Amino acid sequence: MKITSILFWGGMVTTIMLFALFLGLICQDIIYKRVHNGVKYFFIIPIGILCVMFFLLSTLVAGTDILSYFYQTNIYYGSKLDILFLVFAIWSLWVAIHYYGFISRIF
Repeated sequence: MKITSILFWGGMVTTIMLFALFLGLICQDIIYKRVHNGVKYFFIIPIGILCVMFFLLSTLVAGTDILSYFYQTNIYYGSKLDILFLVFAIWSLWVAIHYYGFISRIF
């Protein structure tokens, strides 16, 4: 797998910062003892993991030649796959932010 674009490094930095954001939100709630009901973490943690995975897949598809390995095995994916992953990543980020804010007001 070769890096084919500078977008790879920007995407990796964004993915790491997003992971740190979700981890920081959860750690901040634990440190300041705002965890009264752990139910919201059963939803926010999978949403955060999904968001980080979509950003990572978008980065890998847009910045490397990883799809060329799938072309050799006769599995064809369109060239717009990186945009699809990015759309799902942004959508899951939006859901995570709104859900975290909504649940924080309730609990």
